[in-house]
Amino acid sequence: MKMRIYFLSMLASIGLILVGCSDDLGDGPGNEVLSGDKGYVKIAINLPTTSGQVTRSQNDQFDDGLADEYAVNDAYLLLFEGDDEAGAQLKSWYSISTSFGKVGTNIDNITTQSEVVQQIVKSTDKNTYALVVLNNNGNLSFSGDLDGFNSGDAGNTVTIGEAPVSTLASLQDALNKEVKSFIGDNKNSFTMTNAPIASLSGSNEDLTNQSVSTLVKLDVFDNKEKAEQDMDPDQIYVERVVAKVTVNYIGSLFGTVEGNKHYATLTTEAGQYSGDKVYLDGWYLNVTNKSTKFVRDVSGWSTWKNIDNSSADISENRFFGTKSPYRVYWAIDGNYNDLSDDESILRAAFNIGSDNNELISEENVFSTPAYCLENTMDYD
Repeated sequence: MKMRIYFLSMLASIGLILVGCSDDLGDGPGNEVLSGDKGYVKIAINLPTTSGQVTRSQNDQFDDGLADEYAVNDAYLLLFEGDDEAGAQLKSWYSISTSFGKVGTNIDNITTQSEVVQQIVKSTDKNTYALVVLNNNGNLSFSGDLDGFNSGDAGNTVTIGEAPVSTLASLQDALNKEVKSFIGDNKNSFTMTNAPIASLSGSNEDLTNQSVSTLVKLDVFDNKEKAEQDMDPDQIYVERVVAKVTVNYIGSLFGTVEGNKHYATLTTEAGQYSGDKVYLDGWYLNVTNKSTKFVRDVSGWSTWKNIDNSSADISENRFFGTKSPYRVYWAIDGNYNDLSDDESILRAAFNIGSDNNELISEENVFSTPAYCLENTMDYD
């Protein structure tokens, strides 16, 4: 997904490059059925295996992330029932104990998948669809009595702000939030929800039969034993709500360190300033969103399914990945639809300047990322 990020610094013009965003459970405690029809589902929740740091010219190219970006502190399973994803209605939610954790100290040893067999209230004649929320951070409120479950571990009512959650679309209205609402005060509680997944690779020349889904259709078993024996659990892939941005240097430019500060030496092309040192004191994101969507909205995917990658040496589709699962690299954004050149309107929609955006300073300029609310532009 593209982002518009602006720097108020001459340093950006002489070599800084923006490497921009693209971007697993056990039985819940106390969930014992008291009455009503019960069923069981087996799911495998998959964390993003990397940080979501991707170049604009090519999809599926990622770097490793920080350990705190993988931490999972709480998890919820939301179940919808209906004939299809668009019409499915929220019926129940379940608090789930996670089994994520670190294996050793290396970033590559972080557990990125966890399976769960969860007891649920079963639908009689409709499909059951799942949405997973990791690290809710208070963004969703959970309540409501669910027949057959102890209060507190499961329920049938979810709200986002003051609005009730009824369908997937109700989770895709713009939310006015600060970025810390989705990463936690200490940047170790990154909110994650279902990632939209395409059925066909972006390398396919013919995408006539392409389909995209965000909710995951589940197999429901009559008893726990059958669910536990299932060797092919329903796969749920999640993604972080926020975007991640890092700054890097080209070759030796700003690669020289004096004390704790990086600097570049100007060349003869700089005229009278040739040989002078330019110190990099820090950087920040100058223009960032004030709103985002809790679950990424890709409902317009059919209008851009045949758009090629902008890179001349890449023939695959711009917005669909080529590595399974085929992730979707675009979304509908609420910030660019009806903006004008009126500065007051722009300032109402975006945070502008260092007063509202974190300064990454001194020795941390190349090792510390900044996070912001995801945004995209009109695809054309």
